[in-house]
Amino acid sequence: MGWPQDITAHTAASPQDRKRTRQGHEDPAATRRPLAARGLLAAPLALMAACATPGPMTERAALLAPTTLAAAETTPANAARAPAPDWWRALGDAQLDALMDEALSGAQDPLAAQARLRQAQALAGLAQAGQSPRVSVSAGWSAEHPASRAVPASQGGGQLTRQWRGTVGVDWTPDLWGGQDAEWKAALGDVRAAELSAQEARIQLSVALVQAYLQLAYAHVQGDIAQAEFDRVTDVRRLTLQRLDSGLATQAQLRQTDSDLASASQQQLQARRQVVAAQHALSTLAGQGPGRGERLARPAWPGSAASPWSAVPSPSARAEVPPVQSLPSLPLGLLDRRTDVLAARWRVEAAGARIHVARAAFQPQLNLGALAGLAASRGGDLLRSGAGTYSASLGLTLPLLDGGRRRAGLALQEAQYDEAVAHYNQTLIRAVNEVADQLQAQRSLAEQLDQQQRAREAADEAWQLAQQRYTAGVGSYLDALSVRQQLLVAEQRLATLQSQRLQDSLALVLALGGGFQPAEPPQP
Repeated sequence: MGWPQDITAHTAASPQDRKRTRQGHEDPAATRRPLAARGLLAAPLALMAACATPGPMTERAALLAPTTLAAAETTPANAARAPAPDWWRALGDAQLDALMDEALSGAQDPLAAQARLRQAQALAGLAQAGQSPRVSVSAGWSAEHPASRAVPASQGGGQLTRQWRGTVGVDWTPDLWGGQDAEWKAALGDVRAAELSAQEARIQLSVALVQAYLQLAYAHVQGDIAQAEFDRVTDVRRLTLQRLDSGLATQAQLRQTDSDLASASQQQLQARRQVVAAQHALSTLAGQGPGRGERLARPAWPGSAASPWSAVPSPSARAEVPPVQSLPSLPLGLLDRRTDVLAARWRVEAAGARIHVARAAFQPQLNLGALAGLAASRGGDLLRSGAGTYSASLGLTLPLLDGGRRRAGLALQEAQYDEAVAHYNQTLIRAVNEVADQLQAQRSLAEQLDQQQRAREAADEAWQLAQQRYTAGVGSYLDALSVRQQLLVAEQRLATLQSQRLQDSLALVLALGGGFQPAEPPQP
């Protein structure tokens, strides 16, 4: 937009004033009138321009520095390396691998995350396209017959006019203040955050599936123990009934065996219910019906000789425990592998770029346009001399008064930035504490497993001695069955601790960003 060079051209002056001016005499009133006119125009312009300014920079929320977290001696040394994307294949279970492939291709959560990623990519493409000039091609034909009573005949009234037209137009808004580039960077940050969220959904699904698979194996072990207890109580009741017939037992002892038998039967039913629940959970995670889980073969329990789960880190084996070292900047390793932390950081970057976009909206915007083409009354004349036509335009838009809309938009973006920073800080704190909690749980379970393993070995030795005494005729089989009860209790507690250790190991997988072992570095 432009203003006249001399605003006095719009003021009125008398002939006498103009004559005095030509003669070299100045009129004070005529001099004050242009100054007053300038002042009247400058005052509202200055007021409107002041209303369209972004105002002073506000203090933003600060990102939490990872080095401020007391996380030394809590994170594995290899946490800085990215985990293998198919970490579960190290367990060597072919049935689990097949089930995982079905889950990753058919489950709804990863598919929804991929759809959100494609949405973010499309928005980034739109933001990037906004920085390029827009070129359009048009072609057409038009006919017009003005009314003779409305348009004189000398101007074409009452005559039919035809026109063939073909043009190429270019329109471009240069990015003078970096707002368009900041908008593209914000969209790119959303894309990267969506990519990481898709990876996070994949990791969470894989961990949940392995947890359910282990729960199925544990339910089968519980069923075995419940069956062994049922068989033991059945033998005890049979012997008690024989002793009752011989007068060596009482009805109270027989009723006690009936109660133990009912409890053992209830444990069997509970174990079967856990098996079915685990099968259905696996079917749900795989995105299929309940029949998929029911067709699964029984997984090998980690405590058995045929178990493929030896790759799971054991807290009782020092060689398999990830080494722990004291590093002041240890949480930086989590930033390289925790997808939720990385996604939160990219959202902070996107929010910061949108603040720049909101501030650029206060600046003048320049628009360039050009149009060139051919026009003629007949199609055959389009390629002849004189048919060319062109036009050019240059526009400048200066925001003056918008009722505070731009300032409100800037305040909104600043508030969203502070929210993104708070979310990042919270995610980082949670990530560090999750790793510390899981490692502490691993150490505690290592001691409990050692103690329970000793208890189980002692109960097994007692069972062997009781059997030897019965074989030698020194003790009764009823006494031996009583000792076997202690062995079954010890085995059940050991299996529970082993299951808890495996579940905590999988929770550590999730806390470390996926996988027990880091992926191999790429070859140059």
